[in-house]
Amino acid sequence: LKPFWLKVTISHHELGGCSCCVGPMSVLKSFVDSVKSGHLAQKRRGPVHVPTGDLEVALNPQRALVFAVREMAQECAKSFDTLRRAQTNLMRAAQAYLAFDIAGLDESALALLQASSGFFTGFESFLAKSGLKEVVIRCDQIIKEHEEIAALMKARDAAHGEFEHYNEKVAGMLATPEFRMRNPEKLSSNQKKLTDHQRLAGDARKKCDLAVRKVVERRIFDARATLHAALKAYVHSVAGLGDGAAPVAKAFRNELKVGTPIEVVGLPEGNPLQGLNSTVSSHCSKSGQISVKMPDGDGEKALWPEHLVPVGVAPEAEDGEADAVAAPSLKVSPDRGPTEGFDVEVALSGSLAGSTVSDVLVGGEPTEILQASVENIRIRVPPGAASSPLRLELRREGWRNYISSMDDAIRYFEAVGFGACGFNVELAASSRGPQGPCLAVATRTSGLIQGVALTAAPVPIVIEGAKSLDHQQTRRRYFEIEIMEVAEQRTTKAISVGFAWPLNASGSVIALAASSSSAAAAVGQEDASAGSLSVVDAVAAQKLAWGHLPDSAAQLARGLVVGGDLPKAYFAGQDINKINGWRPLKDVGTGSVLGAFLEEESGGKISLTVFQDGVRRCTATAQLPESWGVVSPHGVVDVCGHIRRVELRQGATLPVDRKEELPPPPPAASQMPEDVAPVTSFCPPTRSP
Repeated sequence: LKPFWLKVTISHHELGGCSCCVGPMSVLKSFVDSVKSGHLAQKRRGPVHVPTGDLEVALNPQRALVFAVREMAQECAKSFDTLRRAQTNLMRAAQAYLAFDIAGLDESALALLQASSGFFTGFESFLAKSGLKEVVIRCDQIIKEHEEIAALMKARDAAHGEFEHYNEKVAGMLATPEFRMRNPEKLSSNQKKLTDHQRLAGDARKKCDLAVRKVVERRIFDARATLHAALKAYVHSVAGLGDGAAPVAKAFRNELKVGTPIEVVGLPEGNPLQGLNSTVSSHCSKSGQISVKMPDGDGEKALWPEHLVPVGVAPEAEDGEADAVAAPSLKVSPDRGPTEGFDVEVALSGSLAGSTVSDVLVGGEPTEILQASVENIRIRVPPGAASSPLRLELRREGWRNYISSMDDAIRYFEAVGFGACGFNVELAASSRGPQGPCLAVATRTSGLIQGVALTAAPVPIVIEGAKSLDHQQTRRRYFEIEIMEVAEQRTTKAISVGFAWPLNASGSVIALAASSSSAAAAVGQEDASAGSLSVVDAVAAQKLAWGHLPDSAAQLARGLVVGGDLPKAYFAGQDINKINGWRPLKDVGTGSVLGAFLEEESGGKISLTVFQDGVRRCTATAQLPESWGVVSPHGVVDVCGHIRRVELRQGATLPVDRKEELPPPPPAASQMPEDVAPVTSFCPPTRSP
């Protein structure tokens, strides 16, 4: 039996070095170099290649390593805690000093104090998640396992001792014939005890060997969970300290760079340099002094940095280099939402990380802060109108003029929902993201036709860049749907998408659509139950306004749609040409995203382009009759054939490749005349819903 305390050491000669005065780092480097060169390759073993006789011996270096890792992790965590307390006390003292005398620090020093405070707070949050404490916990677990193994070894040795005792005792009895003749009962009793202790010793040995082998064969995992994890946590923490300090350190370096305008302060009364306004001319790296230009070009004077107060920035730094510390990064999610208002999460980083944000402005207007932490804040963006992107401003608490901003940070979109629909379509609200009060999901519950669904309101005009609607020569409208469910049954019908123009007559759809939109918008402002009733009323009003919808979108008398199988373009209920390059029956499936892009030129020419997953697939053109152009078109989706459920995507943006040239569509057998009149059968007398 090998004792548990047996030590295994490697001499300096095995490491390839000498035996005199070798430091720990040199020994470790020599060991690693020897392993890399193959000198100790024969000592490397995999997790299942440790001989049984070496198992207990292998526990010693494992246990010693775990203790060393635990000590290192504890000391590092303790040092970081001490550093955090010192930083906190320093900032409290600085705050108390400024509360007593706000003029006791110049503007430049105050700005750098602000930056340092943000770095301290962010670093404190970073260290709290360093992982060093978790390493200590894992080390304690492994040490406990080793202690349990030591107890098993002790029990095994005790059981083996008892077995040896009775083995020698029975052997002595059997060696004496007279004893066997006179004391057969005693011999039998000792033989039974010998058998029992032999079994107990065997069980103890097996239990101990199993526990030892389990720990030894897991040594690679434990080494990664302790040594590797401790080094990773420590290096990651130090790297985080450097990354966080880098912009602050750069700001300190740039504070008094060459060319910076300064004022001399703190010199004895009567000193001619006291109150001098000059510029920094050079730095002396050896002494640490800074030279400034004397008045009237009379040479230079070297002064200590604490006597110099910046009163401006160096000319070459006016592009923002000196303000690198005040350029925190903001990440907004989501960056767009419905005009009814929505919640936004803003992640903080850079010099603003760890700060306490007191005010948030969107487009210059204050917003409500719902939740705030050192890493992010959650705000409620108030209702607004769809327009150009808005500016986001964050103001930090406790310091003057400390503002972080982000241009083009947040954009509103008009929520798009379904309204009028076929008999086989059921509408529902979406459960994904900020959608606004609308029914964005259309599901065909039965049959293969009567799946036409129109948007409740006209599709909003796309505002490109900073242009207003009045300055856009071409009106562009775009909406997207996502295919949520397809049917497994075989069919020859396929989905269609496009636009439809309502009638402009007495009982006009326009007024009804507006009232429907207002009713739907009330959902976000009234009680939940009342809001649900408003949506139902809005859909009922839409169905009443549009009347009986045809079996398919291709039959819409005032529509321009593309789709079906074989795919064609349909205008005013008539086939105008075939479509090449896109076959929805085969190309469209669950998860596909279809976009319908309508362009209306001033002369009445319209074009419909279909995108699938951001790629332009086909385009159809037509001439819009004058009587149609006085109203705005609604989006059309024909949920037919193998498509069962679709959802309108909110805030959809035009794909970037929409300006690519496409081959002209094939000539149609019969082109629709430009002065085509709307078919009167499109909206027959309606019946009550």
